[in-house]
Amino acid sequence: MIAAVAVVAVIGVLAWQVKYWHGAYVTAKAAFEVSESQHKVTTASFKSYRENAENDLAKLRTVSGELDTDYNKARKYINKLEEMLSRHDFGLLTKRKPGLIERRVNRATGRVLNELKGITSDFSTGEATPGGEAP
Repeated sequence: MIAAVAVVAVIGVLAWQVKYWHGAYVTAKAAFEVSESQHKVTTASFKSYRENAENDLAKLRTVSGELDTDYNKARKYINKLEEMLSRHDFGLLTKRKPGLIERRVNRATGRVLNELKGITSDFSTGEATPGGEAP
């Protein structure tokens, strides 16, 4: 009889352990599935972020190249103007021929002001807007 009680006790302990470990397995499996689904979401959002970042980087490289080209053109033009202006002593020329220089300066100033007026004009009426901002 003691042997039968011992066998029943051993079977009961084994059944309890199977139930306990099965419960632990089910809990761990559920946690793993949740973690795996979170990983899939994280991976998908990272891929989307990476694609967007790569697209933005490509755009930045294109714009940077265009800016470099524009800068080089502007630098060449500045060098040309500096070279042209360095040939003349405008202070001395103004003293010797004030009418000539004044007329040229006034014409150039007028052209610049007309360009500014055109840039800051209201497109619907053709009139300059207050503050120089176009609508």
